[in-house]
Amino acid sequence: MPRDDLADRRHAAALHAFVTLARALLAADDERERCVLEDRLLALLPTVRASGLFEIAAVRDPALRAMLDERLRAPSPDTRVRHAPPRAPHR
Repeated sequence: MPRDDLADRRHAAALHAFVTLARALLAADDERERCVLEDRLLALLPTVRASGLFEIAAVRDPALRAMLDERLRAPSPDTRVRHAPPRAPHR
């Protein structure tokens, strides 16, 4: 299978799962279930973002939009400082 076709299929599957999980999260009453759904939803966020969805569509639910916006603004693990900054020399 060509690489672009594989990426398209992966994005399509992630988009479908994202929408399904978002709907389930909005309907969930149990806090434990909400946490599980939120974790699964946020795990898909990098792929959904890469698909370009948020460039053409907006999340209408204010709480869900705020959660996603917060995560999208957070530095990715690749851009975080992995080591403590060097300490100033003692004088």
